[in-house]
Amino acid sequence: MALFRKKAVMPAKEEALPGRSTPLRVPEKALRQRPSPHPAVPCRTTRSRVRMGCFWGAERLFWETPGVYSTAVGYAGGYTPNATYEEVCTGSTGTPKS
Repeated sequence: MALFRKKAVMPAKEEALPGRSTPLRVPEKALRQRPSPHPAVPCRTTRSRVRMGCFWGAERLFWETPGVYSTAVGYAGGYTPNATYEEVCTGSTGTPKS
């Protein structure tokens, strides 16, 4: 129950998980068979960064939005470089949760 949960506290930088210097591998095809999130982007394309909670569910809406060329999801910010989903879920990466 949410009433009895301990309040989340952002760890100090020195308390955060160490992470890794090498970025995580991105598969050529995503789970839903979407194109790679790192395609050659056409000239005059504008990039946007949108922050939201359950980003995989929300990402699907962008797939169906006219004018959207490509989408990619992940965590931004925090102290742990190249954090995995599991690491972020520990609350020890310094990554803000939406």
